[in-house]
Amino acid sequence: MIAIIATLTAKEGSAQKVEDALAAAAPAVRSDAEPDCHYYQPTRVAGEPNVFKVFEVYEDKAALAAHSATAHFAPLKELFATELSVPPVIDILDVFG
Repeated sequence: MIAIIATLTAKEGSAQKVEDALAAAAPAVRSDAEPDCHYYQPTRVAGEPNVFKVFEVYEDKAALAAHSATAHFAPLKELFATELSVPPVIDILDVFG
């Protein structure tokens, strides 16, 4: 298994759009549409209203690649291009224990 932490920094005035888009995508990611996604939780950094972290756990790298190719991820790609102040930072983690 692999996990990722995606850090998303919204432009000033765009935090609500980012939050809404992440919240809208979450049910689809957690559904049977992505059976190899074991955990998906968008969060906001306390005290930093424009910074979001998304915690995700996938069966393998293929499942992560499949996630980014889904129909419900397409609106997020568009959002990242227009509403983030910097490109997403994706930390890929090996799961153990």
